[in-house]
Amino acid sequence: MRPLTLEVEGFTAFKQRVCLDFSGLDLFAVTGPTGAGKSSLIDAICYALYGETPRMKDKVGACISPGLDRMQVTLDFLANGQRYRVLRETRRKGAGNTRLEQLAPDGWRPLSDRAREVTQMVERIVGLDYDAFTRSALLPQGQFQEFLAGSPENRRDVLRRLLRMEVYERMQRAAGQEAANLRSRIADIDARLGDELADATPENLKAQKQQLAATQAELQRLAVELVGLQQCIDMAKALEDAERDLAEHRAARDAAEAELRAAAAAVEGGEARLAGLRTQAESVKAELGSLPYDDQLFADLTLAANIALNLERATKAAAEAQHSIQTLEKAAEAAATAASRASEAAEAAGAELDAAETALREAERHDLAAALRAGLKPGDACPVCGGAIGELPKAKAPNLEAARRAVKEARARHEAARAAATKASTDAAVAANKAANARDLFANHSAQIEQAERELAAVLPAMEDRSVPAIQKALHAQKQARDRRALLQKQLAGLEDELSRVASGLDAARKQLVSLTARRDASTQAIEAAEQRVEALAAGLAEKLRLVLPEVEARGSLATLKQRHEENSRRQARLLTEQGSLQARIERLEADIERAKALREELAQCKAAYDVADDLARMLQANRFQAFVQAEALRSLAQDGSRKLLQLSAGRYELEVAPGGQDFLVKDKWNADDLRSVRTLSGGETFLASLALALSLAETLPGLAPGHRLALESIFLDEGFGSLDPEALSLAADALDALRGEDRLVCVVTHLPELAQRLPARVMVEKSESGSTISIA
Repeated sequence: MRPLTLEVEGFTAFKQRVCLDFSGLDLFAVTGPTGAGKSSLIDAICYALYGETPRMKDKVGACISPGLDRMQVTLDFLANGQRYRVLRETRRKGAGNTRLEQLAPDGWRPLSDRAREVTQMVERIVGLDYDAFTRSALLPQGQFQEFLAGSPENRRDVLRRLLRMEVYERMQRAAGQEAANLRSRIADIDARLGDELADATPENLKAQKQQLAATQAELQRLAVELVGLQQCIDMAKALEDAERDLAEHRAARDAAEAELRAAAAAVEGGEARLAGLRTQAESVKAELGSLPYDDQLFADLTLAANIALNLERATKAAAEAQHSIQTLEKAAEAAATAASRASEAAEAAGAELDAAETALREAERHDLAAALRAGLKPGDACPVCGGAIGELPKAKAPNLEAARRAVKEARARHEAARAAATKASTDAAVAANKAANARDLFANHSAQIEQAERELAAVLPAMEDRSVPAIQKALHAQKQARDRRALLQKQLAGLEDELSRVASGLDAARKQLVSLTARRDASTQAIEAAEQRVEALAAGLAEKLRLVLPEVEARGSLATLKQRHEENSRRQARLLTEQGSLQARIERLEADIERAKALREELAQCKAAYDVADDLARMLQANRFQAFVQAEALRSLAQDGSRKLLQLSAGRYELEVAPGGQDFLVKDKWNADDLRSVRTLSGGETFLASLALALSLAETLPGLAPGHRLALESIFLDEGFGSLDPEALSLAADALDALRGEDRLVCVVTHLPELAQRLPARVMVEKSESGSTISIA
């Protein structure tokens, strides 16, 4: 796996969206102040690939930037020559998003959007699960020495992934399956050779060929006899057909004579029927000519009947309207009188109201004067003019409440009178309008009457009585005459059709009479020819039978000949079937003899292949082989790591594998090659030894995997360099620089400027209140 681009947003120190483009980077440092987020970039790659981080494990929600609700990481990477893109989003509340895509010629193709499935697919694509990735390709902060000094179980898991040990397991299963298949095939071949191919011998083949020759000779004899029989059958059938034709010709002559007599009788009867029909048709035509029906008169009477009915209805409606006029005019006069009286009553109530209001104002004035005099005595200042008051006049106190009641009652009577006057006026207007409408209706009906009378006179000028009964009576007479005419016309049409049919039938009968006479004569001639043909065929059949089947009578019956032919045909069919079976048996025997030979050769090959597959399956079945491969891998790592550690430790330390192949030991060249556990090294020495192993993992171990399919294309080293002295730091930088030509990405996370400056490129991480940012130098 080699990263191409990394986009981070809301992840730890990176509140705002930042993008890191890895193109052009092979060996580089990620550097910056403490807390800026250097290790967070490595955590983001782990989170994108596996949904976990080295520092937080699966508690990735703690990586969301303070004050934000979500974080998102998008990683584009190459694996096995294919480009992939994985996106993961985590929210403080609710479900996040996960998506894995692959770049295709037509764009990004989605692979999955379910978190667990995406992780499983990434493991298959990268070739490493999370634990193997963080122990080989990515060495997180604080876990750098995990592969060097960790548990043997964890180391074996990493090696199993990197060495693709499952390939050997699949090889063992495949070899076992192949051995089982070959064992089954050997048993199948043995069974076939002893069962279905047991008769595949040259002696059996010779006997079958002799039987086939005898069958073919009998078939040739039968074929000759069947040809002769078929000729006799054809001649006998022709004789029967000729005799049948003779009988048919005689029957046809008899039938023609009978039909001839019937045709003569039909001609005689048709002529009599034709004369009678002509007499009936002349009678119907005479009655049609005497009918009094007139199409124009019928149409005029029909129109006049409708006009007369409208005239009758208009006359009746005019009389009713005239009676309504008198009644409505009297009602209108009465309503006008009532309206006048109501108006006078309203005026009187208004005058009464005016008087009551005048009395109320006078009472209110007197009541105000009494109020002003209250409490005054002679000599006091006048509240109106300010002068001294002399003698106070006596004042009569008015009944103010009585005046107010009188005004209220007068106003109520006035309003009631006005309402009554308004209603009476409305009633009078309505009555007058109804009377006017009645007069208009009468005038309209009168105009309709005049119009109808004019139309009747125009339609029936010659008819004096134009009443409805008289018109309907005349119309009824016309309808009866019309119906009788239709009936006679239908009867006449039927007679004419019958005349045509009888005349046509008479013509046909006369023609049939001529035709039947000719057919009778032809039948007589055909009888003579058929008799001659019967005699000739009988003689020919007798001669053919004497040649083909001497044992059959001179004139064998057709049934006898057919029976003999069917018997021979069945025998021929049986012999043909037997011949086919023999030929097929011979071909099958020849093929079986060749197949048996090929199976014996295949049996020898299968037994040899079975021995190889069975031996391979037994060898791979034992875990010793996988343990041997892992031990060899550890020894190879120790050898390559020793060369690098010897350089990094200034010639002091080498690595070896402990007896049993479970742990690493360190050989101290400065102390007489003393062997001791790697766990006795100091912090800086442990870091150098781990670095040597990490570089060896990237360079050496992928070449040991079957097919060389897995390659550690990226190495991420997170811190640990701070424990080195300047000389060791320089050696480590030289070792890292030696990886530049290996087409591999090496990322070193460090806060040491002197190490960062030694590397070809640097990713600078800077922190601020708004979130960290990155730049490439």
